[in-house]
Amino acid sequence: MTHYLNLLTRAMSRGWKNKALCDLNGDGFTFGEVAEQIEKLRIIFKGCGLQKGDRIAICADESARRTIAFLAINTCGAAVVPVQAEEKAEEICKAVDQSGSKVLFTYREIWENMNPRRMQKLRAVIDIRNFGLLWSRDADAADAVQYAGKIFLKKYPYDFSIENVYYETDNDKDIAFIGYLPNPSGMPRWLTFKFEDLSRILGRNRFSDFFTDFKEFSIYLQRLKTS
Repeated sequence: MTHYLNLLTRAMSRGWKNKALCDLNGDGFTFGEVAEQIEKLRIIFKGCGLQKGDRIAICADESARRTIAFLAINTCGAAVVPVQAEEKAEEICKAVDQSGSKVLFTYREIWENMNPRRMQKLRAVIDIRNFGLLWSRDADAADAVQYAGKIFLKKYPYDFSIENVYYETDNDKDIAFIGYLPNPSGMPRWLTFKFEDLSRILGRNRFSDFFTDFKEFSIYLQRLKTS
């Protein structure tokens, strides 16, 4: 079984300059631009002190940048914690806190109704629309977001190419995805997937259609969350 991040790097290698992700009347990214955005987010995660096995929450609707954030989280060996954007602020805070998430991707209008004091492990909140900073617990986390672009240019002063892309794939048994299923009448349920589970689901990938299959995978997860 091929690790799903290897499928991603193969797709990048075969179509570096080809269009990979595009929102309707919105952002569009080639495979190379996806790789660049992932690398910048990895720089942010490192600056925030994140380590392999940590959790990062995403509270946003399906979009190109949401997909990029998902992939960036997994390329660091961290677990994605998706939370439905339609949930009440109180429920979102609970999901972020109980999952132990250290970074949250969401919209400004959602964050404005949330209370950071209820999420003690949270270090930074990033705007999913532009990967800018919405909130940070300390200066180190703020600097990590603010200066990621400059650090990227310093690290790759001449070019960023497929030769610079490397993602660890020796983590089949580690948790890659933690689904939060709210339960108004009691404790919420958690749905976990290991990296090997994601790789198995995406195993029919034809490399050039990576993001088509990834979108189908996201729909599959959504169905599980509402079943």
